[in-house]
Formats: sequence, structure tokens, C-alpha cells
Amino acid sequence: MGVDGNPEIRRAGPATSANFPFPYNIEEELEGADKLEIKANKADLELYIDRQILKNKNLRKVVEKSPSIRQDVKSAVVVTAADM
Repeated sequence: MGVDGNPEIRRAGPATSANFPFPYNIEEELEGADKLEIKANKADLELYIDRQILKNKNLRKVVEKSPSIRQDVKSAVVVTAADM
């Protein structure tokens, strides 16, 4: 039964594969919608990563033990973001 006896209205719940027909294609839903290209500056990405490391105690410990990981993470994120 739906909300207030209306079977067409359902309460919102977690988005799971059970909520969407499989395979779900978001492109069909967005057909005709305006598209925006969002890009992040390399320096902004690196600053964001540095801030996340500072905020997260576990990440800080890992980077303190192996400082080269910081640059490895930055490089991987920048390359991945460029390919998106």
C-alpha cells in the first residue's frame, strides 16, 4: 500500500537496484537535458587531498609512515579526474 492509501505514491527509501529497472540507463532519463562539463584544476584537487589527509586521523598516520603515498594519491586522482 502506498502513502495515505494511494498506491501510486510510495515513501522514499534507499536507492537500490530493486528500485530501478535493470539494466538502468541514466542516459535515457536525461535525454534532451542540458549537459555541463565540470573540470577541477590540478592545484585544487591536490589542495583538497591535502585537506582530507589533515582531517582524517587514519590517513594522516599512513602518510606519516610513508610520505610518498601523498604524491601517489594525488597523481592517481589527477589522472583519473582528467579521464572523466
